[in-house]
Amino acid sequence: MPQGPPYRPQNVRFFDQLSLAAVRSAVSNSRHFLRLTLSKWQAAFIEDDALLIASELVTNAITATGILTESPTWGELEKLNLVHVRLVGLEDSIVIEVWDVSEQVPMLREADDDAEGGRGLLLVRQLARRWGFYATAGGKVVWAELAVRPPQPTPLPQREKSARTTARPYVLPGVGFPTGGLRPDVSRLIDTPASSGQKALRAIRLFAGLADPVSHRLGHRPVADFATWTFTAPVG
Repeated sequence: MPQGPPYRPQNVRFFDQLSLAAVRSAVSNSRHFLRLTLSKWQAAFIEDDALLIASELVTNAITATGILTESPTWGELEKLNLVHVRLVGLEDSIVIEVWDVSEQVPMLREADDDAEGGRGLLLVRQLARRWGFYATAGGKVVWAELAVRPPQPTPLPQREKSARTTARPYVLPGVGFPTGGLRPDVSRLIDTPASSGQKALRAIRLFAGLADPVSHRLGHRPVADFATWTFTAPVG
């Protein structure tokens, strides 16, 4: 039987341990212990696999050394054994260890399709990065190692690009900015009475592309002369 755990003591970052009576309720108690410990270590994202592995290992330990009856006798309780569940945190993995008093080597065996049991270690082998066992004073430890991989963030949905026109805006001769759709045959604006302040405000709106130059009547000035106009704030 192999000797020693699958890790070096100096590589252990943290650990926690629970001792349980080798009875059927130890399985559910070990699950609660693992759930709380993984949450404390911020490793709850491996909880499902860890709970399945621990349940199988503790069940095997109770089957080998404990009491499976729901109502044990006093004579059975006087000889009650213990099982120890330990969780060891390493750099990039977590090791689940279950100790019992049996020295029998665990065997990985293929279960028949109709068999009710025997698949425990097969499940452990599928879920764990690796697994094994080693001898200790007065018994053995069966262990399984789970890789710690934080969940990948879900990418945000990509917004579909809207179809955009590739037509370039028309630029009037002598004016260095787009006209926002001004028709090229419009060279002068229709005359209408307006104060100088109104002319200036409408000219600024025209330059910013906020107004349709055809819908505003700014006087006898050619479009090319707009840049030379002096802004005069309206009075009142």
